[in-house]
Amino acid sequence: MNWLIVEDEADIRSLVSMMCQVWGNTPLAYESGQKAWEWLDTVESGQYKGAMPDFALMDIRMPGKRGNEIAARIRTVEKLKDIPIVLMTAFVMSEDEMNQMKKDFGVDAVINKPLPDFDRLRTVLYDIINRKKAEVAASAPTTPTSTPPPPAPTPAPAPTPITNTPPTATVTETPASSPTPTATVTPPPVPTTDSTAITQPSKPNKVATDETPKVEATPSTTSEPPKDQSSS
Repeated sequence: MNWLIVEDEADIRSLVSMMCQVWGNTPLAYESGQKAWEWLDTVESGQYKGAMPDFALMDIRMPGKRGNEIAARIRTVEKLKDIPIVLMTAFVMSEDEMNQMKKDFGVDAVINKPLPDFDRLRTVLYDIINRKKAEVAASAPTTPTSTPPPPAPTPAPAPTPITNTPPTATVTETPASSPTPTATVTPPPVPTTDSTAITQPSKPNKVATDETPKVEATPSTTSEPPKDQSSS
């Protein structure tokens, strides 16, 4: 963070600036209220191009402008109006006086000098810084979630014109397919056996005939050998 430190006592200003750097912050230190007031002039005019402070730690009684006057002006600067502001004082102030200063000048806390030890001061200041950040976050207006516009309606399709064209019958000739011959296999009949009948072996039928087959004599064509004349 960047810290605005305004303190007219050089020792206190150097000590606070050194602690600011040890804690990882960047100090922007001024030695009087008048110097800080002139710096605010450059901020409001747009001449200041450096980093804006995130926290302000200032003395109350200083030459020129007082710390509470600078605090009141900071609350009017758009870029600085929400930063935590802590004032330091060597004078004893009552609880009512401190609360009135917080209310009138927009101060978040007032701490007394001499300042507490190193660790205690760090705890006190960071508690004030974190509390202020929480208050700013809680009071920030909630940005409404923008709802996207509904999609444009889709135009209806144009109606199809109706024509009085008579329907055309389409005849498709399908070639007759030749029947495929199917071979039918008939299984042989299964013989049926009648369990009540007794099967007798069948005898060959004998054909009776009274006639004896006739055998016709066929003349022999074999010639007998000639007889020997010498033996007669």
